[in-house]
Amino acid sequence: MNSSIKSNKGSYRPEIDGLRAIAVAAVILYHFNDRFLPSGFLGVDIFFVISGYVITSSLANRQYKGFKEYILGFYERRVKRIIPPLIFYVVVFILLISLFNPDPSIHYRTAISSLFGLSNNYLFIISNNYFSGATQVNPFAQTWSLGVEEQFYLLFPLLVWFTGFAKKSKNGPRNLFLLLAFCSAISLLGFIHYNFINQNAAYYLSPFRFWELAAGSLAFILEVKYSALYSKINNLDPIRLLIPILIIFFIPKNLIVISTISVVLLTIGLIISLKSNNIVFNFLTNKRVLYIGLISYSLYLWHWGVLVISRWTLGDSLWLIPLQLLLIYLLADFSYKYIEQPIRFSKLLGKSHLNILLGISTIISSSFGLTYAFIRSPHLTVLDKIEPLNKRFYLGSNEMDFIGFNPSSEFIKATYMECVKQEFLSTCATPAKNKNLQTILLFGDSHAGHMVPLLGAIHNDYGFGINVSATGIYPTKNITHEYGHTLQVSSKLTKGINSKFNSQLDLLKKNDIVFLVSRLDFHFVEPILDKVSPKINHYSDDFMPVTVGESLEEWTAKLSTTATRLEKLKLNLIVLAPIPIFTGVDNAPPHFVCVKEWYRPFKYNKCNVYKENKKFLKSRTNAIDTNLQKLSNKHKNLHIYNIFDQLCPNEDCVNRVGDKLIYTDTNHISHDVAYGLNDHFIEFLIRNDIIKKDNN
Repeated sequence: MNSSIKSNKGSYRPEIDGLRAIAVAAVILYHFNDRFLPSGFLGVDIFFVISGYVITSSLANRQYKGFKEYILGFYERRVKRIIPPLIFYVVVFILLISLFNPDPSIHYRTAISSLFGLSNNYLFIISNNYFSGATQVNPFAQTWSLGVEEQFYLLFPLLVWFTGFAKKSKNGPRNLFLLLAFCSAISLLGFIHYNFINQNAAYYLSPFRFWELAAGSLAFILEVKYSALYSKINNLDPIRLLIPILIIFFIPKNLIVISTISVVLLTIGLIISLKSNNIVFNFLTNKRVLYIGLISYSLYLWHWGVLVISRWTLGDSLWLIPLQLLLIYLLADFSYKYIEQPIRFSKLLGKSHLNILLGISTIISSSFGLTYAFIRSPHLTVLDKIEPLNKRFYLGSNEMDFIGFNPSSEFIKATYMECVKQEFLSTCATPAKNKNLQTILLFGDSHAGHMVPLLGAIHNDYGFGINVSATGIYPTKNITHEYGHTLQVSSKLTKGINSKFNSQLDLLKKNDIVFLVSRLDFHFVEPILDKVSPKINHYSDDFMPVTVGESLEEWTAKLSTTATRLEKLKLNLIVLAPIPIFTGVDNAPPHFVCVKEWYRPFKYNKCNVYKENKKFLKSRTNAIDTNLQKLSNKHKNLHIYNIFDQLCPNEDCVNRVGDKLIYTDTNHISHDVAYGLNDHFIEFLIRNDIIKKDNN
């Protein structure tokens, strides 16, 4: 045994908890308002480094009889430390969010995935940018960092044991150091690379965060193995390391790569250089600062939930801040004193493996219980007949309308999202009121979803049949972009979309209508990269790179082929022309936090009126409009439905007029506006001889 592995500073360093206080304070200030600390989110990166250091220190200062005792002891401590406060938080906020969100299904799924340490993966899968408006009203978004840590814990103890470090072998520290350094280098390169091509992946996924947790471990190994280098860092003045960290919190968040690397390196230096009787040490070990650090885990959980519920109810006002801070502290203090600490230091069932099984069974039973109560899914037949409790708890009075929340429920039995995911559902179709009336097949992306109320109004007023089958842009295109849309994903989607379109055509009869609706500007207009539009890479059918213009020409040719094909089938084709899109809006919140309710007298402070110049917006889509018009002149059965002037009658386009929503976000029109287009649409159908005047 090599006793030198043991830390010279002992197993507990109170100043580390003080450093946690700084980290959690930075995160909380950032979440209150990112203008306070534009890069305050880097407090999470400090947590990662601290976790790596503390875990390694803890393992080094314990004696083990064998691998079984070692691994069971490690996971028992992790389960008792992380799971109880998390389950308590999840249960409380699933109930709370059900009161105020008309469709919290994404929030529920984030919560359930967090119990299994997978919320970071779930948020990445749904491409939910951590800085986006939607994330700002998800009370479980902050659990992504717990997912990263828990996934790190699956691998790290094995590395510690099999390198010999935990067994106190002579070469254990060296082996672990070299292995972690190698893995960290790969992880860091991945973090840098993906920040430029897919920032969501770099932010959420644990392989690109491994280097930060490993950095803390490497800092500890320097102390026990590489004393010469450790001594040089140890002699640094901590104040000269702490001040740059505080300064970095104020730099713009678009410098995330440089700022993250800098904070990690400075945190390593600060942890090593902290010494007693130093001004920084004395500050960090002040009893008030120290207590904030001790309850930092509970603070991290509860502060976000309080802020999110505030946004759903009372908005984001300066006068609320003292009340929010007090509530955050009281909830975190309660969680720490009565849940986190008692369970963490209790023996529970006595044996490690029983406590681990208890933790796992609690996670599973909690997840099934919450899922059974709150989540209805067409894929889980046992849940089909259950009315989610949130429908009973919801306190709102307004009828909410947005793509994820059943915009079609008053017209078809299925939700829009169910119609997107399924090959075909009879519940996605509503037959015509008599057999002589035409059926309208709605096909496209999420913009097709916001046309469902229009078709519902047409059905209600004129009896036309509806078939909702929207999965993506048609004719299909191959693209990649920073949100994880790879060529492999594009290829798979293309096959599925084409297959679904063909199957839907078989359900139509002579003179029926195919209505194609997609956000064409997303695919065929160069993005405004200094704002928020993602960079799109276009590919031909043989996956060769093409320009935006070439991509538009290929798509136009495909649309012409589709029109010819439908003409032979005696079917009408309508394509929705591009609508006004608010290209300059960043982090738009979901529209339903911008609608007044009895419990929401004040709007969330990001519920602004978005405004863009009409001429500018029209000029951006001029090439698309020109191509569509040429095709309309070429094909008698192809008609272009343009609602640009209806949505934007004035010189400037806006998303709302007073409390009336025109758009539900930056690019989807509201339920009421879509529903109100019915007369305009009927006039369009008559004018283009798609229906006869005496048919309506």
